Amino acid sequence: TDSQAIVGFEGLGELTVGFAIQDISNTTMTWNTESQREDVIPTNVRFGFAYSNNISSIKGNIVFSYQYDSRYKGQNKIGLEYQFGSAIAFRLGLRDGDFAAGAGFKIDKYNIDYAFLNYDLGSTHRVSLLGNF
Repeated sequence: TDSQAIVGFEGLGELTVGFAIQDISNTTMTWNTESQREDVIPTNVRFGFAYSNNISSIKGNIVFSYQYDSRYKGQNKIGLEYQFGSAIAFRLGLRDGDFAAGAGFKIDKYNIDYAFLNYDLGSTHRVSLLGNF
């Protein structure tokens, strides 16, 4: 049954929650160099949620997301996305206080995504192309 019908509220949006444990075995990597240095990849616990709601007054969908990543002393990611129809999305976010922004476009069977990420060592621009066949 529909949860909106059970509770009696409409237009509250959707909540998605996720949880994952990665590298549970503490994998050891040995470098193929003279030093034969070994690095251990630590176990990582990830938790996140996203809340989305279609808002007719702005003719689009708003998505708020949060993700926590325990690896490397913990990392918090917060994001906000505005989806205009099914073809255009604009994104803003913070990754441990560092600014991020981006946009996504859907053209036929293809998705094109752009992201600007600000890091301690400098800024990064990422572009991706995804084909759905």
